[in-house]
Amino acid sequence: MSCIVVGDVMLDRYMVSEAPPPTGAYPGGEIYQKMKYKETLLPGGAANVASLVSTGILGQVGRDAAGNALVGIMNGKMAPIYVKDRTTVKTRIFWPGGGLRYDEDMSAGPAEDLIIGLSIASADADVVVISDYNKGVVSRRLARVAINSKKKVVANVKPANLEHFRNAWVITMNQEEFGKVGMGMMDIVDSLDLKYLIVTAGDDGLYCAEEGADSIQHYGVKQVDVKNTVGAGDAVLAAVAINAGGKKLFPERVVEFAADYVSRPRGV
Repeated sequence: MSCIVVGDVMLDRYMVSEAPPPTGAYPGGEIYQKMKYKETLLPGGAANVASLVSTGILGQVGRDAAGNALVGIMNGKMAPIYVKDRTTVKTRIFWPGGGLRYDEDMSAGPAEDLIIGLSIASADADVVVISDYNKGVVSRRLARVAINSKKKVVANVKPANLEHFRNAWVITMNQEEFGKVGMGMMDIVDSLDLKYLIVTAGDDGLYCAEEGADSIQHYGVKQVDVKNTVGAGDAVLAAVAINAGGKKLFPERVVEFAADYVSRPRGV
């Protein structure tokens, strides 16, 4: 099975300090920059999904240090589409007894080269994976290029973009996102002609609605020592992609993959 990933790529930046920042300091400010940190850079968003699936990715990045770092981390797996904007960076800062996160987002929509690249790459893929973090890259046009490729489309989707993914094979959402849709799971499957809809529920595992099924299935998660839930949604999307080779999806395998992911420390 061959797979291509596209969507909102980002650089996950973890910074661990032995002391808290001075009162009044602000993220990214001069005082923060002078503090001593142990820094770890990891792929985030769609780039994290591609790393978990071990496949190629089309990623839109800026011509900046963060973009260069992300391309380097992906070690040849990313076909970078450079735009006149900054690369999306999520920074998480940790110190004894506290921490914070701040984001620096790309504002550009999908570049024409990204659309063209997806058209070409999807021709040789069995599965197209779309990771939507609502950063503007996942547009209706990009979604329809993927759907019209007639390949299996697996996507985690934000509520505002749900209609773009009519006829997708699998859509994944978390409970909070699902709650904003205002429809039942089977209603979403029927109205959008989906094969599957997966709603993740944290410690409660996931719920799966399948086309033509009489009821929604629940798949519980085994008890694990959760180290970090950052990127758990990426793990679910990656697990679905990995299991997309057959005619049927096996949600229990998705749960097992995600549970293993959150039991591993990430970045700290």
